[in-house]
Amino acid sequence: MRDFQQSSLLMYHDLIAGIIAAMEARDAYTASHSMRVSDMTERICGLLDLSKEQTENFHIAAHVHDIGKIGIEDSILRKNGSLDEAQWLSIKQHPIIGYNILEKVSSFREIAARLVSQQPLSYRIKPYRR
Repeated sequence: MRDFQQSSLLMYHDLIAGIIAAMEARDAYTASHSMRVSDMTERICGLLDLSKEQTENFHIAAHVHDIGKIGIEDSILRKNGSLDEAQWLSIKQHPIIGYNILEKVSSFREIAARLVSQQPLSYRIKPYRR
């Protein structure tokens, strides 16, 4: 049973690595940002003395928290300078896009729902202040 659990965890980790590679191919900044956030999250989980399972879940969620940016136009993601209102509206859709991607993988459904529900209220309710 233990070998099966380790094998499943390795497959799960490989799937995450594939998602991160797709993010990096699309937008190197978002991928490196997600790596930094996941590393920081893992350290914080250690300081909080969370269980291994909780730490792994937070670590994975941190890796994929911006996966929805895959669905945002390059011209918006890579724009230098301020975004106009329509572009901000587009960026604010990335949590929903991310949910739609992640919820297709049964192992990610809970993470997907939490990521969308944890996005800043400014993304979900009112225009984001620049």
